[in-house]
Amino acid sequence: MRWRCLTFCAAVFALAPLAPSADPPKRKVDVRATAEQFVKEAVADPAASEAKLKGKLVELTGPVSSTDGGLLTLKAGLLKPRDTFGLFVDAELGEAQQAAAVRLAQNQKVQVTGEVESVAKDRVRLTHCEFRELEPNPLRKVAAADLAAAFAKAANDAGKKFGDRTNPKELLIEGKAGSVKAGEYSTLVNLDVPGKVGVVATLAKSEVVKRGDPLLLKATCRGLDDAGSAVILSATVLPAQAPARAAGGK
Repeated sequence: MRWRCLTFCAAVFALAPLAPSADPPKRKVDVRATAEQFVKEAVADPAASEAKLKGKLVELTGPVSSTDGGLLTLKAGLLKPRDTFGLFVDAELGEAQQAAAVRLAQNQKVQVTGEVESVAKDRVRLTHCEFRELEPNPLRKVAAADLAAAFAKAANDAGKKFGDRTNPKELLIEGKAGSVKAGEYSTLVNLDVPGKVGVVATLAKSEVVKRGDPLLLKATCRGLDDAGSAVILSATVLPAQAPARAAGGK
């Protein structure tokens, strides 16, 4: 009888759900610094720095230089004041944050946490990274029709506000695709706007757009073309649901 009881109790305990275990403790950050401070020290002796830092978890803050797929690049200043080329941090992001990274503005301040992968003469590369925005996204959101109307009314004033050839600016552009022309290396999209001045966006060839598609673009505005007939944009298509700070074009 005693053995039967023990067997029954063991079966009950085996079937009983286990209490959820606590989340594993987060890994401790080894180094916290600005991107500029960290990279300047590291590139002074790339080989020695890589041997010392590889695999270390670092937390770096700095301004965004660019985003390209799963790679977020931060500016890290100049090694010497008169240098022509700058220093950078290349951060490899996980898939979960790649869509959010695309909408980051150039020079927007962010914090990146990741493992040191390598050190080169002008940059440090991090892997398994996450980022956090340290300030609101400053990109102005404007409708394509409003952008075209502003340049048609007063091109010089519009150029100062939205960007021109001498001072290009990043914007979030909302509109609808009109004609689409695929080239060898890129795709030209004429946005559907009224009036005499159009809006033409150059997209990467890999981006698939068809006439009538609603678009949200992260674009660099370069003002009017030589003929003064269209506003020229270099752009990336963003998911329509991507959060953005609406400014009503003001």
